Amino acid sequence: MLYSSLAALIWSVYYVGIGMLGGLAFGRDPLLGVAVGIALALLLGGGIELVRRLRAGRTASTGTVSRRVPAATDA
Repeated sequence: MLYSSLAALIWSVYYVGIGMLGGLAFGRDPLLGVAVGIALALLLGGGIELVRRLRAGRTASTGTVSRRVPAATDA
């Protein structure tokens, strides 16, 4: 419970800080802040997906075997 409380405190301080910075940067034009936030989310998500696909393609082209462990079944 101690670690969960600490994590919640850190998370809340982090997001309050982001909100304060966003408020200072886009206080007079909140729609611009929304547009910037959406654009950053799309760029970050797209970049992560691009790296993931490039790594998966490289693994498939080199013929290496994935070291993933199959999920356990109840059968």
